[in-house]
Amino acid sequence: MTKILIQNMFYNHGDEYYLIVCKYQGIVNTGDYIIINPDIQIKIEKIENGLFETLILSVSRDSFEKVNDNLYNKEFLIHKVDQQSNHS
Repeated sequence: MTKILIQNMFYNHGDEYYLIVCKYQGIVNTGDYIIINPDIQIKIEKIENGLFETLILSVSRDSFEKVNDNLYNKEFLIHKVDQQSNHS
């Protein structure tokens, strides 16, 4: 089971993406979804390696329209879709 712990989020003004800095446990792939709750899943568009064993996930700004919760320092499960480009 893959999980992430969101440490920080930034809006990338040059693109229509949020950048999520997170610790991870397991394998995270481009195209997988972060499960915020049973009704809201956010697609991971791009993955980069961050500092201190973190990942930087790019997710669509539109994905956050329904998210009203504070996501910082919370753990979320990842819904696995395929095995395109993985980071473990």
